[in-house]
Amino acid sequence: MLCAALSACTRTETATTASQPKIAEAPAPPAQKEPGAAAPALQTRFGPVELVNGYPTAASTRALYDELDFQRAAQAYIWAIPLVAMESLRQSNVRDFNVPDGAVAVNDAYTSPELQALTANNTTIYAGSAIDLRNGPIVIDSPPGAYGVIDDFWQRPASEVGPFGPDKGNGGKFLLIPPGAEVAVPAGYFPVHAQTNRVFYLARASVKDGNVDAAVDTLTKIGIYPLSQAASPPATQIVKTGGKPANQIAPQGSRTGRCFPTRSTAKPSSPATASFTPCSSHWGSRRASLSSPMKGRRRS
Repeated sequence: MLCAALSACTRTETATTASQPKIAEAPAPPAQKEPGAAAPALQTRFGPVELVNGYPTAASTRALYDELDFQRAAQAYIWAIPLVAMESLRQSNVRDFNVPDGAVAVNDAYTSPELQALTANNTTIYAGSAIDLRNGPIVIDSPPGAYGVIDDFWQRPASEVGPFGPDKGNGGKFLLIPPGAEVAVPAGYFPVHAQTNRVFYLARASVKDGNVDAAVDTLTKIGIYPLSQAASPPATQIVKTGGKPANQIAPQGSRTGRCFPTRSTAKPSSPATASFTPCSSHWGSRRASLSSPMKGRRRS
Protein backbone atom coordinates (compact mmCIF):
# COMPACT_ATOMS: atom_id res chain seq x y z
CA MET A 1 0.00 0.00 0.00
CA LEU A 2 2.89 2.41 0.82
CA CYS A 3 4.42 1.75 -2.55
CA ALA A 4 1.16 2.49 -4.28
CA ALA A 5 0.82 5.81 -2.40
CA LEU A 6 4.34 6.89 -3.33
CA SER A 7 3.76 6.03 -6.96
CA ALA A 8 0.57 8.09 -7.01
CA CYS A 9 2.35 11.12 -5.51
CA THR A 10 5.11 10.87 -8.10
CA ARG A 11 2.64 10.76 -10.96
CA THR A 12 0.82 13.78 -9.52
CA GLU A 13 4.04 15.89 -9.23
CA THR A 14 5.11 14.92 -12.73
CA ALA A 15 1.77 15.93 -14.17
CA THR A 16 1.78 19.22 -12.27
CA THR A 17 5.33 20.07 -13.42
CA ALA A 18 4.52 19.25 -17.03
CA SER A 19 1.52 21.56 -16.99
CA GLN A 20 3.58 24.65 -15.85
CA PRO A 21 5.28 26.98 -18.42
CA LYS A 22 9.06 26.78 -18.70
CA ILE A 23 11.11 29.76 -17.46
CA ALA A 24 13.82 30.97 -19.93
CA GLU A 25 17.33 30.84 -18.62
CA ALA A 26 19.26 34.12 -18.37
CA PRO A 27 22.10 34.38 -20.95
CA ALA A 28 25.58 33.97 -19.66
CA PRO A 29 27.42 37.33 -19.14
CA PRO A 30 30.00 38.15 -21.82
CA ALA A 31 33.51 37.16 -21.05
CA GLN A 32 35.42 40.02 -19.46
CA LYS A 33 38.71 40.97 -21.14
CA GLU A 34 41.72 40.63 -19.03
CA PRO A 35 43.56 43.88 -18.17
CA GLY A 36 45.80 44.78 -21.08
CA ALA A 37 43.78 42.89 -23.65
CA ALA A 38 43.90 44.48 -27.13
CA ALA A 39 40.79 45.59 -28.98
CA PRO A 40 40.50 45.15 -32.75
CA ALA A 41 42.83 47.56 -34.54
CA LEU A 42 41.37 50.67 -36.15
CA GLN A 43 42.10 50.69 -39.87
CA THR A 44 43.28 54.10 -41.11
CA ARG A 45 44.83 55.66 -44.19
CA PHE A 46 48.27 55.43 -42.62
CA GLY A 47 47.90 51.90 -41.26
CA PRO A 48 46.28 50.13 -38.28
CA VAL A 49 46.03 51.84 -34.91
CA GLU A 50 46.34 49.32 -32.10
CA LEU A 51 44.38 50.02 -28.89
CA VAL A 52 44.88 48.53 -25.44
CA ASN A 53 42.21 49.36 -22.87
CA GLY A 54 41.10 52.16 -25.18
CA TYR A 55 44.54 53.75 -25.50
CA PRO A 56 46.90 53.56 -28.50
CA THR A 57 50.05 51.55 -28.12
CA ALA A 58 53.43 53.26 -28.13
CA ALA A 59 53.96 52.36 -31.79
CA SER A 60 50.50 53.63 -32.74
CA THR A 61 51.09 56.84 -30.80
CA ARG A 62 54.22 57.50 -32.85
CA ALA A 63 52.27 56.80 -36.04
CA LEU A 64 49.54 59.24 -34.98
CA TYR A 65 52.08 61.99 -34.33
CA ASP A 66 53.74 61.28 -37.68
CA GLU A 67 50.36 61.62 -39.40
CA LEU A 68 49.70 64.86 -37.51
CA ASP A 69 53.06 66.17 -38.75
CA PHE A 70 52.22 65.16 -42.32
CA GLN A 71 48.80 66.83 -42.24
CA ARG A 72 50.26 69.97 -40.71
CA ALA A 73 52.98 70.04 -43.35
CA ALA A 74 50.45 69.65 -46.16
CA GLN A 75 48.37 72.53 -44.78
CA ALA A 76 51.45 74.73 -44.38
CA TYR A 77 52.63 73.88 -47.90
CA ILE A 78 49.33 75.04 -49.42
CA TRP A 79 49.15 78.07 -47.12
CA ALA A 80 52.63 79.22 -48.10
CA ILE A 81 52.32 78.96 -51.89
CA PRO A 82 51.92 82.74 -52.50
CA LEU A 83 54.80 83.60 -50.19
CA VAL A 84 57.15 80.96 -51.57
CA ALA A 85 56.34 81.96 -55.16
CA MET A 86 57.19 85.59 -54.42
CA GLU A 87 60.44 84.68 -52.69
CA SER A 88 61.35 82.43 -55.62
CA LEU A 89 60.96 85.42 -57.93
CA ARG A 90 63.18 87.56 -55.68
CA GLN A 91 65.84 84.85 -55.43
CA SER A 92 65.84 84.40 -59.21
CA ASN A 93 66.53 88.11 -59.66
CA VAL A 94 69.59 87.81 -57.44
CA ARG A 95 70.79 84.39 -58.63
CA ASP A 96 70.08 84.52 -62.36
CA PHE A 97 70.27 88.24 -63.14
CA ASN A 98 72.51 89.62 -60.37
CA VAL A 99 69.76 92.08 -59.46
CA PRO A 100 69.75 92.90 -55.73
CA ASP A 101 66.80 94.24 -53.76
CA GLY A 102 66.00 97.79 -54.80
CA ALA A 103 67.48 97.41 -58.29
CA VAL A 104 65.23 96.95 -61.33
CA ALA A 105 65.33 94.03 -63.74
CA VAL A 106 64.10 95.09 -67.18
CA ASN A 107 63.37 92.27 -69.60
CA ASP A 108 64.35 94.24 -72.68
CA ALA A 109 63.05 91.63 -75.14
CA TYR A 110 59.92 89.57 -75.50
CA THR A 111 59.73 86.68 -73.08
CA SER A 112 61.35 83.55 -74.51
CA PRO A 113 61.48 79.92 -73.30
CA GLU A 114 64.77 80.67 -71.52
CA LEU A 115 62.76 82.58 -68.93
CA GLN A 116 60.68 80.21 -66.83
CA ALA A 117 58.04 82.42 -65.25
CA LEU A 118 54.38 82.22 -64.35
CA THR A 119 51.84 84.14 -66.49
CA ALA A 120 54.46 85.95 -68.59
CA ASN A 121 53.45 86.53 -72.21
CA ASN A 122 55.59 87.20 -75.29
CA THR A 123 54.01 90.49 -76.34
CA THR A 124 54.90 92.63 -73.33
CA ILE A 125 58.06 94.18 -71.90
CA TYR A 126 58.38 93.63 -68.14
CA ALA A 127 60.29 95.15 -65.24
CA GLY A 128 60.39 94.11 -61.62
CA SER A 129 62.03 94.90 -58.31
CA ALA A 130 61.96 93.33 -54.85
CA ILE A 131 62.04 96.10 -52.26
CA ASP A 132 63.08 95.75 -48.61
CA LEU A 133 61.34 98.13 -46.20
CA ARG A 134 63.11 97.13 -42.99
CA ASN A 135 65.35 100.21 -43.11
CA GLY A 136 62.54 102.68 -43.65
CA PRO A 137 60.16 104.07 -46.28
CA ILE A 138 61.04 103.68 -49.94
CA VAL A 139 59.96 105.77 -52.93
CA ILE A 140 59.05 104.26 -56.30
CA ASP A 141 59.13 106.90 -59.01
CA SER A 142 56.97 105.21 -61.63
CA PRO A 143 57.10 106.81 -65.10
CA PRO A 144 54.09 107.49 -67.35
CA GLY A 145 53.26 104.44 -69.44
CA ALA A 146 54.29 101.94 -66.76
CA TYR A 147 51.39 99.74 -65.76
CA GLY A 148 51.45 97.20 -62.99
CA VAL A 149 51.05 96.55 -59.30
CA ILE A 150 52.83 96.76 -55.97
CA ASP A 151 52.24 93.49 -54.12
CA ASP A 152 53.19 92.48 -50.63
CA PHE A 153 54.94 89.13 -50.23
CA TRP A 154 51.62 87.33 -49.80
CA GLN A 155 50.75 88.57 -53.30
CA ARG A 156 48.11 90.89 -51.90
CA PRO A 157 47.89 94.10 -53.92
CA ALA A 158 49.12 97.08 -51.94
CA SER A 159 48.48 99.47 -54.83
CA GLU A 160 47.73 99.42 -58.52
CA VAL A 161 50.06 101.39 -60.80
CA GLY A 162 48.78 102.90 -64.03
CA PRO A 163 45.25 103.65 -65.25
CA PHE A 164 43.67 101.81 -62.31
CA GLY A 165 46.07 103.25 -59.73
CA PRO A 166 46.11 106.61 -57.99
CA ASP A 167 48.44 107.99 -60.70
CA LYS A 168 45.74 107.33 -63.38
CA GLY A 169 48.44 106.25 -65.82
CA ASN A 170 50.36 109.51 -65.56
CA GLY A 171 53.12 108.13 -63.36
CA GLY A 172 54.08 109.46 -59.97
CA LYS A 173 55.86 108.87 -56.70
CA PHE A 174 54.59 105.94 -54.61
CA LEU A 175 55.70 106.06 -50.99
CA LEU A 176 56.07 102.55 -49.53
CA ILE A 177 55.47 102.63 -45.78
CA PRO A 178 56.71 99.69 -43.66
CA PRO A 179 54.22 97.69 -41.56
CA GLY A 180 53.05 99.67 -38.55
CA ALA A 181 55.19 102.72 -39.33
CA GLU A 182 53.90 106.26 -39.04
CA VAL A 183 55.34 108.45 -41.77
CA ALA A 184 54.60 112.03 -42.79
CA VAL A 185 53.64 111.77 -46.44
CA PRO A 186 55.07 114.61 -48.58
CA ALA A 187 52.65 116.46 -50.80
CA GLY A 188 52.09 114.82 -54.15
CA TYR A 189 53.16 111.33 -53.04
CA PHE A 190 50.86 108.30 -53.16
CA PRO A 191 51.09 106.48 -49.79
CA VAL A 192 51.21 102.69 -49.93
CA HIS A 193 50.90 100.91 -46.59
CA ALA A 194 52.69 97.58 -46.85
CA GLN A 195 51.69 94.60 -44.72
CA THR A 196 55.00 92.77 -45.13
CA ASN A 197 58.59 93.94 -44.78
CA ARG A 198 59.27 93.19 -48.43
CA VAL A 199 57.14 94.09 -51.43
CA PHE A 200 57.47 93.50 -55.15
CA TYR A 201 56.94 96.15 -57.81
CA LEU A 202 55.99 94.67 -61.17
CA ALA A 203 55.59 96.97 -64.15
CA ARG A 204 55.01 96.47 -67.83
CA ALA A 205 55.03 98.64 -70.92
CA SER A 206 52.96 97.98 -73.99
CA VAL A 207 54.70 97.74 -77.34
CA LYS A 208 53.14 100.06 -79.92
CA ASP A 209 53.68 99.56 -83.63
CA GLY A 210 56.39 97.02 -82.88
CA ASN A 211 58.59 99.58 -81.15
CA VAL A 212 60.18 97.44 -78.42
CA ASP A 213 62.91 99.99 -77.70
CA ALA A 214 60.36 102.64 -76.74
CA ALA A 215 58.74 100.28 -74.25
CA VAL A 216 62.14 99.40 -72.79
CA ASP A 217 63.04 103.08 -72.54
CA THR A 218 59.87 103.71 -70.51
CA LEU A 219 60.76 101.08 -67.91
CA THR A 220 64.39 102.17 -67.61
CA LYS A 221 63.10 105.45 -66.19
CA ILE A 222 61.85 103.75 -63.02
CA GLY A 223 63.42 105.18 -59.89
CA ILE A 224 63.66 103.48 -56.48
CA TYR A 225 65.34 105.14 -53.48
CA PRO A 226 64.87 105.77 -49.74
CA LEU A 227 62.57 108.60 -48.71
CA SER A 228 65.46 110.00 -46.69
CA GLN A 229 67.30 110.68 -50.00
CA ALA A 230 64.32 112.09 -51.89
CA ALA A 231 65.82 115.57 -52.00
CA SER A 232 68.69 114.24 -54.14
CA PRO A 233 67.75 110.74 -55.33
CA PRO A 234 70.63 108.39 -56.13
CA ALA A 235 70.64 106.66 -59.51
CA THR A 236 68.65 103.43 -59.60
CA GLN A 237 70.48 100.34 -60.80
CA ILE A 238 68.81 99.10 -63.99
CA VAL A 239 69.78 95.64 -65.27
CA LYS A 240 68.63 94.49 -68.71
CA THR A 241 67.86 90.78 -68.65
CA GLY A 242 66.33 90.00 -72.03
CA GLY A 243 67.25 86.58 -73.42
CA LYS A 244 69.02 85.44 -70.25
CA PRO A 245 67.97 82.06 -68.79
CA ALA A 246 66.23 82.12 -65.42
CA ASN A 247 63.96 79.93 -63.35
CA GLN A 248 61.43 81.95 -61.36
CA ILE A 249 59.07 79.02 -60.65
CA ALA A 250 58.61 78.06 -57.01
CA PRO A 251 60.18 74.70 -56.08
CA GLN A 252 58.09 71.74 -55.06
CA GLY A 253 58.21 69.21 -52.24
CA SER A 254 60.72 69.56 -49.43
CA ARG A 255 62.68 72.15 -51.46
CA THR A 256 59.88 74.59 -50.66
CA GLY A 257 61.58 75.31 -47.35
CA ARG A 258 64.59 76.75 -49.16
CA CYS A 259 62.40 79.55 -50.52
CA PHE A 260 60.58 80.28 -47.30
CA PRO A 261 61.44 83.80 -46.13
CA THR A 262 62.24 84.44 -42.52
CA ARG A 263 59.52 85.99 -40.40
CA SER A 264 61.58 89.19 -40.17
CA THR A 265 61.34 89.50 -43.96
CA ALA A 266 57.73 88.49 -44.57
CA LYS A 267 56.01 89.50 -41.39
CA PRO A 268 52.76 87.63 -40.55
CA SER A 269 50.11 90.31 -40.43
CA SER A 270 46.82 88.59 -39.64
CA PRO A 271 45.43 85.78 -37.46
CA ALA A 272 45.20 83.61 -40.58
CA THR A 273 48.92 83.88 -41.26
CA ALA A 274 50.07 83.98 -37.64
CA SER A 275 48.33 80.65 -36.94
CA PHE A 276 51.01 78.93 -39.03
CA THR A 277 53.93 80.47 -37.17
CA PRO A 278 55.06 77.10 -35.67
CA CYS A 279 55.60 75.79 -39.20
CA SER A 280 56.91 79.00 -40.71
CA SER A 281 59.51 79.43 -37.99
CA HIS A 282 61.05 76.07 -38.85
CA TRP A 283 60.87 76.65 -42.59
CA GLY A 284 62.21 80.16 -42.18
CA SER A 285 65.27 78.84 -40.41
CA ARG A 286 65.62 76.13 -43.08
CA ARG A 287 65.90 73.33 -40.56
CA ALA A 288 62.87 71.23 -41.39
CA SER A 289 61.63 69.23 -44.33
CA LEU A 290 58.14 68.95 -45.79
CA SER A 291 57.63 65.58 -44.16
CA SER A 292 58.07 67.02 -40.67
CA PRO A 293 57.84 70.80 -40.34
CA MET A 294 57.51 70.47 -36.56
CA LYS A 295 60.51 68.21 -36.21
CA GLY A 296 62.07 68.23 -32.78
CA ARG A 297 58.96 69.18 -30.84
CA ARG A 298 58.23 67.36 -27.60
CA ARG A 299 55.97 64.34 -27.90
CA SER A 300 54.24 63.04 -24.79
